[in-house]
Amino acid sequence: MFQPTSVVADDVVDELATLLTGGRLSSKKRQLVANAYRQKLDDDEDDDVQAALRLAMQLILTTPEFHSTNLDFISQQQEGSETLPSDSTSPIIPEITTTTNTNNAPSPPSSSSSSSSYKAIVYLQLHGGCDSFNILVPHSQCKNDKDMNDEYMSVRGEMALNKTSLLPIHVKEEDKGTQICDTFGVHPNLSILQELYKNGDLAFLANIGHTYKNLNNEDDLIHQDPMHSYAHNIQRERVQRVDPYESIIGTGVLGRMVDVLSSEYSYTTASFSVDSRSTALENTLGMSSKQTIVSSSGKVDIFNPYPSVTDMNDYIIDLNNDTIDISRSGLFGAEWSSMLRESIEENAELYDIINNAQVTTEFPQTTLGTEWETLSKLIQSRHDRKDTSPNPSQPQRDVFYMAQGGYDTHSNNMDRLQTQFDNLNGTLTAFRDEMITQGVWDDIIVVATSDFGRTLTPNSKNGTDHAWGGNYFIIGGNVDGQQIVGEYPHDLKPSGELITGRGRVVPTTSWDAVWNSITQWFGVVGDDHIDAVLPNRQEFARHDKLFVKDDLFL
Repeated sequence: MFQPTSVVADDVVDELATLLTGGRLSSKKRQLVANAYRQKLDDDEDDDVQAALRLAMQLILTTPEFHSTNLDFISQQQEGSETLPSDSTSPIIPEITTTTNTNNAPSPPSSSSSSSSYKAIVYLQLHGGCDSFNILVPHSQCKNDKDMNDEYMSVRGEMALNKTSLLPIHVKEEDKGTQICDTFGVHPNLSILQELYKNGDLAFLANIGHTYKNLNNEDDLIHQDPMHSYAHNIQRERVQRVDPYESIIGTGVLGRMVDVLSSEYSYTTASFSVDSRSTALENTLGMSSKQTIVSSSGKVDIFNPYPSVTDMNDYIIDLNNDTIDISRSGLFGAEWSSMLRESIEENAELYDIINNAQVTTEFPQTTLGTEWETLSKLIQSRHDRKDTSPNPSQPQRDVFYMAQGGYDTHSNNMDRLQTQFDNLNGTLTAFRDEMITQGVWDDIIVVATSDFGRTLTPNSKNGTDHAWGGNYFIIGGNVDGQQIVGEYPHDLKPSGELITGRGRVVPTTSWDAVWNSITQWFGVVGDDHIDAVLPNRQEFARHDKLFVKDDLFL
């Protein structure tokens, strides 16, 4: 183990700075580490030099100088810390902010209750490409006396669900004739979808897919989209971005939504993803808060649970304080410090949220059930988070990203879907019950999506392969349910105008159409602001192929 040539605090830190940072550690930071070294010696009855040395090493390892080759000059110490001389007399660089034009920005809706001023979107990604033509199946009462179920059975072969096993749903009286059939069937392991549909809390989204232009015109039905790929990573990203030309680079549809609500409306917003980073939540730096990633286990371990000194985290924050004089401080180092500070602060907040929040509903004892229980705790914490926000009097908007893997069913499609849907069914049932208990079922929607649909025809392994259009759903107490929006294909045979090789269905409705309605429900108004959320929506607007708020919501 390294042993310094002296036990004097300043000398020890100088040697460590040379060894660990090539001498880049500034004089101000050296004094901070030396102060911690002396504090450790004072606190330890045995004057444990090795413990003090270990603390000094640990602190230097948290600095941007150790993690980059940059110089980094920090601002004045935070309140309560020892006052030290500044590293520079240069003016402090202002934080990146977005100026709100209060003269032109729409006013947030007034509300007399915190419940009605709260809304949340849960983005549910069915990872792998869900075989969603077995979620929503043609049943009976079809146009021109056509037997669409017989056609479905014939095309799907061993992938077809028996008609007697389907859970029937009927279109509303006023909507009869708008789809190829007036009665459809839901997968037998998704009884919650039938229940929600009958209660008016679910709308099915028929034949939806990622497209960059309207494909309903005969000239456009070339069965080939240069922006469609059958690769998971590409299509999953495109479905979550809803920005085919990357007009706002590196952002997702929900990230842009909260950007607009934060910067233009001063709403209180938050973004959470369970288990992994989400493309859908990616935002523009400085316009709204970054997404917070929560462990799939539902547990949050406190940062640095065994600190070498009681106020060690304060020292770490001080060593990574805001950067000044960008001409001398490197961007990589500044980004390290920013991310470390945010991580420590988020960890402390999440630790309290998860441990203090309680749910009354029993969720399934599965990974998916645990994740949605964690989601429910985050929603339950909305009041505490709002009270500590910069704009506690403004409406509050949360966006969440949830995923269920296992839908890449190239083999054993029927058995695997049965297991997947059974797991999803129990989880969504518990979530619905908990949201009703919390009194926010009318304020929350769940939007189910997937990478793409799957082939209607089976492969040689009792599975299905990557395709395009699919059938999904949106649920919530404020959803205008008991309807099927979009257009279910009228002809599933290989000769059908929307059918390509292996039974791949060309989508007739874009995700832009769906998110156009959701964006308005979430509080974004005005074409300019909605365009900022959906940069390509005008392509579909000119063909009158966008849903508006009243199409999907009460």
